[in-house]
Amino acid sequence: MDKVVTISKRIKYINVPDSQFIDEKEIKNYKNNELLIICTGGQGEQSAALSKMVDGRNSQVKLNKTDTIVFASNAIPGNFESVEKVTNKIIKQQATVVDNFNTPGVHTSGHAGKIEQMLMLSLIKPKYFLPIHGEHKMLVAHGRSAVETGVAKENIFIVPNGGRVKIENQIVTHAGSVEAEDIYVDDSNLIGQSDKVISDRTKMAKNGAVTITIGINSKENKIVIDPKFNAKGSFNMKTNGEFVKALELKVKSNLLEYYKTTPKVSFSGIKDNIRISVEEFIFEGKKITPIVVPIILNIGIDYTKPENMHIKPREATPNNNGRPNNRPFHGNNNHNRNNFNKPQFHKK
Repeated sequence: MDKVVTISKRIKYINVPDSQFIDEKEIKNYKNNELLIICTGGQGEQSAALSKMVDGRNSQVKLNKTDTIVFASNAIPGNFESVEKVTNKIIKQQATVVDNFNTPGVHTSGHAGKIEQMLMLSLIKPKYFLPIHGEHKMLVAHGRSAVETGVAKENIFIVPNGGRVKIENQIVTHAGSVEAEDIYVDDSNLIGQSDKVISDRTKMAKNGAVTITIGINSKENKIVIDPKFNAKGSFNMKTNGEFVKALELKVKSNLLEYYKTTPKVSFSGIKDNIRISVEEFIFEGKKITPIVVPIILNIGIDYTKPENMHIKPREATPNNNGRPNNRPFHGNNNHNRNNFNKPQFHKK
């Protein structure tokens, strides 16, 4: 902000004597109607000057009902919620808000308009044109402007993030792409987290996570332990007992149908069947989309039968790999289903 004002004064865009500018610490020496404060924060940024004033985090400026805040900007996509929060806080303090919505024309864009872009293209007269910056629709519109100024349509390159072009012998061509998704670095992983990880975290934060545990006999393609549902951060299980019972029955029914109609049963198929059943049932009943984690126990005995009721699983003991012998199977590796160690049992 200081640099912008300094340059604007130098080129006389801001033609105001230096004596009219004061230090922040001198604010207390002037009446409210004698002050004009130009500050950052038009996009609702928490760390910007405007947000600090609105939240009472600025020791020099306190908003009151005689103040008028002018947003000389439009909220860019993704910032609407932040801008609205700041605007509501200002209005709660009885100050007046002037923005481009209620006073059209107050916003002056920092970007070139179509006429200015076409002037640049007419002066430079490029053979090839690759518009950058902005959303896809903006890139396409910029490309159309180039065509209007004489650039051949086939020489316009609309390239997505990660896309490559090759310039060789004064000829420009497409050259494939590279991975260019956002990488989010956290304290525990210097390599970074992919979009999928962040998406899952966001989904869990909004809708919670659920697990559905079921025991099967992979040799006989049978359910030997009925589905057991658990939810964290999604809904209250104590007050939704009937819903949970219906969900568990639905999972069991769909899995039995899968066994009957699928010639070649696989653990990944079982996992997908369970996950989709849970996702659809919860969305239909609760209109939420939690992360669903199916836990499949591969068990070699049906101890839900009356003749096996006296048998119960022994405590899991680690095998040579340090894993318990009756570990759950999540259905996402390539081991043959018959090669899994089975739990050991003992009689009471």
